[in-house]
Amino acid sequence: MIRQRILLNHLTPVASGNNRDVFAHPDDADLLIKTVKPEALEKRSSPDAHWSKRRFRRYKHYHTFLRECQEHLVSRLDDAGLTGFVHTVVGFVDTDRGLGIVTRAERDHAGGYAKTFARLIEEDLYDDQARRALDHFTRDFLASPVIVTDLSIRNMVYSYSGENGPRFVLIDGFGEKNLIPFNSISRWCHLRSKRKRLARLHKAIQRAIDRRNATRP
Repeated sequence: MIRQRILLNHLTPVASGNNRDVFAHPDDADLLIKTVKPEALEKRSSPDAHWSKRRFRRYKHYHTFLRECQEHLVSRLDDAGLTGFVHTVVGFVDTDRGLGIVTRAERDHAGGYAKTFARLIEEDLYDDQARRALDHFTRDFLASPVIVTDLSIRNMVYSYSGENGPRFVLIDGFGEKNLIPFNSISRWCHLRSKRKRLARLHKAIQRAIDRRNATRP
């Protein structure tokens, strides 16, 4: 029996990015489904689209899925299947919004969806334990061959599990975007790139903390 498409259009996304929406999987509470936003698809197919969008013309609007899966595989090369700071890709499903990529849902200590780093700071929950988790994330990130092109407080969630305890997990922003894949062919370039991204991340963290402090009564 061929399974019908999963219907998502009537559901409210649990999260949204610039190009993709994230939905709770209607058949499994432990999974999420990412789909391409219709407006992102229209923008990409426009005659005025930037030339770089045509680099992945074979994969079209699913090029982000390709990069995400590539880095998921890379994350598993040397660690016996433990993905560390990278979220887990489970597979693909057909939906009424096109192909969806299925990932494992990250949860917080209370069992809800893990908060983004940005939300953690906004709610004044960035404490010493979270800082230690960020230090651990930083060590793993620098040691990993995984390529990340968008390391931001909105692409990281503060997750908890009985097995791993509290940790930051990257849920988006994966893969090589350069026309010449410097990060893929040079370890030195990749490490240099990661250090720059970490420096920008820490500046973004401090700006978010400053904004939060400015709103205190």
